[in-house]
Amino acid sequence: MILALLPMALAAQPSLEGHLHASSGLSERAGPNNAGIGLSAGAWFSPRFAAELLAQGGPAGIAIRPELRFVLTDPEASWGRMEAVLGYGLNLDLQPSPMGAVGLGLYLPTEMERWGLRVQGRYLVAGTAPESFQLSLGLVRKPPAPKPEPIVEPPLVEPEVGEIVEAPLGPEWVPFPVCEWLSEEEAAQARSELASEMADGPSPGSADVVVLDPSSPTQGSVIVVSRPGDSVQVQGESLTIGPTGLLVLAAPPGRLDLIITGAGQSSDFVVGVAPDQVVWVRGDTMPSPEPLRIHYPGGSRQISAAERALLEDFIVLLGDWDVQVQGLYSPDGSSASNQELADSRAEAAKQVLIASGISEDRITILPPPDQAPPELSKTDQRSALVTPVIPGAEQ
Repeated sequence: MILALLPMALAAQPSLEGHLHASSGLSERAGPNNAGIGLSAGAWFSPRFAAELLAQGGPAGIAIRPELRFVLTDPEASWGRMEAVLGYGLNLDLQPSPMGAVGLGLYLPTEMERWGLRVQGRYLVAGTAPESFQLSLGLVRKPPAPKPEPIVEPPLVEPEVGEIVEAPLGPEWVPFPVCEWLSEEEAAQARSELASEMADGPSPGSADVVVLDPSSPTQGSVIVVSRPGDSVQVQGESLTIGPTGLLVLAAPPGRLDLIITGAGQSSDFVVGVAPDQVVWVRGDTMPSPEPLRIHYPGGSRQISAAERALLEDFIVLLGDWDVQVQGLYSPDGSSASNQELADSRAEAAKQVLIASGISEDRITILPPPDQAPPELSKTDQRSALVTPVIPGAEQ
């Protein structure tokens, strides 16, 4: 047994404490109250367990007893830790008697490198009779902290001659509406979810690359992330964001002004280009597009000059987006005449779009609703909605 404990004792860390104690109880030898000093020494066999030998002196005589100490809370807690104490020994006076002890302690760390404070209470029993309750405050050597788990790196396996080793793939670009670099697994999942939308588009990871000044000896990169169909105005040139949602610009160092338009919205960006540096411009954070409502007089399909100007301004900021047009009507009149009036209002808006340069294949006419929307005022019921749609989306 001793040989088995010897390696543990050699590997243990020392435990030292000096303290002051005060007791109150039923001791006939020392009276109901007494005080004294104490010293304990031992060893920590683990961050949660120590064995110590305690010696205390005072009016009640000298007590010597072995004690076991157990840590009840997290040994690494920054506030300290709670400990339990069990002991049994002798009171050495004119009439030596056995003495048992059970208690709780609180260890509190300090700014001192190797020492902390310990407050603990013990319930002392002489034989089988209660003796006293003892409270002590001491200076104690800091208990050991748990050793960190060793980091085990996988062994390096050298490939055999002629063996082909596949290198792990880096992040992949997944196009709109994801517009992010993802790991190989995440990119594969995102591509499968977008497969139906991307069936006719370019493969993931591809992007248009535009060199603004090929004669410049140094170049920087500007990566524009935006919605498919958005238009990028840069140095007097209009570029379109494709299905990937990504446009890469190679530009000489200096200031670069960009205007991103689409779906009736516009945002200005100013970036500084540095040699061999990459700047990201996020245009995909613009608010979701809102439909434009064109109003008509009651019973009319004619677009006024003011409403036509609103529609033409909207078209300037449309970019390469497609549009859906739906005519509406108020409940006045018969259902058949109202349906026909709504169709003709949508057709009138379509003709303005075509006259402004929007090709007919980008315009979809939606059938009017079965009834006039009751939540709208009569003014808004007598209208047509022009809604931006991402190019190539199902109509």
